[in-house]
Amino acid sequence: MVRAVDQLRADGARMMLLAPRDLTRAVPACPGWDVREVMRHTGSVYTHKIACMRLGRRALDGEWPREPAPGEDVVLWYGAALEGLIAEITSRDLGQTTFTWYEPDQTVGFWLHRMMLETVVHRMDVESPFGETTGVAHDVASEGIDEVLRCFLCYRNIEPDAEGPWGSVRIASAGGEWWVRLAEDSPSMAENIGADATVQGEPADVFAWLWGRGPLDRLRTDGDPALVTALRRRLARATD
Repeated sequence: MVRAVDQLRADGARMMLLAPRDLTRAVPACPGWDVREVMRHTGSVYTHKIACMRLGRRALDGEWPREPAPGEDVVLWYGAALEGLIAEITSRDLGQTTFTWYEPDQTVGFWLHRMMLETVVHRMDVESPFGETTGVAHDVASEGIDEVLRCFLCYRNIEPDAEGPWGSVRIASAGGEWWVRLAEDSPSMAENIGADATVQGEPADVFAWLWGRGPLDRLRTDGDPALVTALRRRLARATD
């Protein structure tokens, strides 16, 4: 727990340090969003998870605060939401049952790691307009690669893909390997099935690209480039 909580708190603090410089700065990875909206959105994600844990079910509209009160500072509101989330999680056992949207893991521990990775992504969003991205530790990025492929791409992405192309993509980073089969129906995880395309690089770079926060040219790709494009397109839908 300690490692994930420390990461969550550190990235949250980084967001709070940078955001007041200019809340109106546009965020390149999120068209239409500025720094203020990233802070509001991330704070509302936290308050929603607090409500889910307290209610023991999915929180419905109106059951959690989505934004600061009129006149309230969005950065301070975000900070209160962050500390509230950490307090809620650390007051519970990580194995305690709670509602999550990921049926295979209905525990508080899921929310801790999901919120840690959520915050890593949005910390990069807040950093990007100021040109001060600080990177992601190998172990955190590797966990994030696994999560976005397994929980988002292959669990949440249930819409059929009539566009194609279809085939298998191998993602490799720092000794870790993931195989994804892109098909007309939902993508699926597989093990060592061979690859029609490969994407590989440092964990932080792979993680950033999978989330649409980093360029493909920092990675090495082999095989069918159309499959690499299709993987990113389907990830964009799954993480929207």
